[in-house]
Amino acid sequence: MGSSRILPERCGSITLAAGCFSEVCGVPIERACIRRHNASMVNGKGEEIVESLLEREHVRIERIVSRGHCSPPDFWYDQAEAEWVTLLSGRARLRFEGDAECLDLGPGDHVDIPARVRHRIEWTDPDEETVWLAVFYG
Repeated sequence: MGSSRILPERCGSITLAAGCFSEVCGVPIERACIRRHNASMVNGKGEEIVESLLEREHVRIERIVSRGHCSPPDFWYDQAEAEWVTLLSGRARLRFEGDAECLDLGPGDHVDIPARVRHRIEWTDPDEETVWLAVFYG
């Protein structure tokens, strides 16, 4: 097996190792890095935080932290790729174009949104952070 290398980085309150290689059943693999985040992610300006966790040719994973955020009036997401999203914490309301009712989401709820299906965020909890994990694919 080739040489191992460890590139220390600082992320929040822990040190993580990027590009650290190991092997499983004799096959080299790249180990995932552990990243911890501060409990409060919404910055002092009250802006929503969108953090890219992984980007590859046909997939992108984002962590989104909202607190009282919603889509602007008359704005609809109309994305070229599909999106699977789950709520890790907090609460939110999602609306699909043409639907009279909103979809209420809480921790553990998830939805798969096909490409080009117009949707918007009607509401996120103003009293606690709503943490989304979004996987864009296709």
